[in-house]
Amino acid sequence: MSILYTIIGWIMKVCCQISFNNYILALFFFALIMQIILFPLGIKQQKSSVLMGKIRPKEMAIRNKYKGRNDQATQQKMNAEIQELYKQEGYSAFAGCLPLLIQLPIIFALFGVVRQPLTYTTNLNHADDSGIQLVDFYDRAEDILNAQIGVLESVDSEKYKDEIELRKNTIKTMKQTSGNGELALTKVIYYGEEEFAKLQKADPALQIKSFDEVFKVEKPFTVAELKDADYATKMYYSVGFNAVSDESNFDDLLQAKGMKSVKDLPNFELIGGYTALDTPTYSFNWLLLVPLLIFVTSYLSGIASRKFMGQSANNQATGGAFMTWGMPLISAFFGFSFPAAIGIYWIYRSITGIGQQYILAKMYPVPTYTKEELDKAAGEVKKAKKRKKVITIEVDEDDSTYDSLAISEERAEKLRRRREKENERAEAEAIARHAEKEAAAEKSALIEKSPLKDDVKKDSEDKE
Repeated sequence: MSILYTIIGWIMKVCCQISFNNYILALFFFALIMQIILFPLGIKQQKSSVLMGKIRPKEMAIRNKYKGRNDQATQQKMNAEIQELYKQEGYSAFAGCLPLLIQLPIIFALFGVVRQPLTYTTNLNHADDSGIQLVDFYDRAEDILNAQIGVLESVDSEKYKDEIELRKNTIKTMKQTSGNGELALTKVIYYGEEEFAKLQKADPALQIKSFDEVFKVEKPFTVAELKDADYATKMYYSVGFNAVSDESNFDDLLQAKGMKSVKDLPNFELIGGYTALDTPTYSFNWLLLVPLLIFVTSYLSGIASRKFMGQSANNQATGGAFMTWGMPLISAFFGFSFPAAIGIYWIYRSITGIGQQYILAKMYPVPTYTKEELDKAAGEVKKAKKRKKVITIEVDEDDSTYDSLAISEERAEKLRRRREKENERAEAEAIARHAEKEAAAEKSALIEKSPLKDDVKKDSEDKE
């Protein structure tokens, strides 16, 4: 699976480059590339639908032959005839499932890539001469969050209880570098200082002052002195991180990796202050658009599929409502379980899928059928040859009357053994039935001979 992650990550990196680092647009290019890669499977699926369209009149004729008979034996016989028809025509009912099955590992791999956006869209995790690694970004992010917590606690820990808890949880998540750890780090890199700046603007008490102003020192402290443990502790939990040095953000680390600033990284912004890395919730906000659009595009994709690619009578009879409404609802439900980027990809996938279905329908149109063709197919089904019975007879060796019907001695021996077994089985069944009848007769006789309780009582009274 790691190889697939690497391949998908490389494609995502290329998509980010051609989309000018716009992650939302990169997801569209990614969906388009995946659609092109899977196009041959779409051709195979369309050809399967064309074949289904050709044999559908015969399938309908078989179903009409057994119409109104819902017992299990009849249904099994009908299904057996349909499967035999599929076999004769070379049609596989599972051919249409192949593209969907192949898409699943791609979705899972993309999910892993989205959860590690820095690893798979940048070179921050690659070793180079700078000596800077991704772990340095984790350490810097933790320092910044701790500094923000210190400022919030020093001003009003109760008022900013939720903000403090959010930052503590972010630190805890980042320590799990696998899983959602990199998602949390990415959000801190992009929006950590921006979010805190909004708080500062709303509450002047959070404005970070210089170290000199707070402690009223007579002379400025050097950077070396400020890095002393005592001074650093006072700074972190009383003033803020800007007083330590100019390294209060990630620009110096990014510059060491050959980037100017955060702006050189992919842009994850979505709408309403939310990003493609956030997961939609059931609360009313802009992210609800993602599951809603998943439902709409999945619904339209299903309609296009039935229109352009055709659908068997069996699917129309048993799975129509589920495929029309159930699958889009399930897709929308899963949209609340993954980062918005996964949902956005699925939306793009549905849209490009509709376009592919239209193109394939023009290349390989699914045949339609008329009532006359249905009637003709019904007649062919009725005229279908029935299986012949094989009857064998035994004659004297010198009798040449039936030489044209002779079979090999080995075949004859097999048939004799089979008849013997059948005769033995029939004889055993007859003996068993006879024994059951005798047992039933004996039981009946015993019941008739046994005196009733009232008769016994009457005989006793007569004797007295």
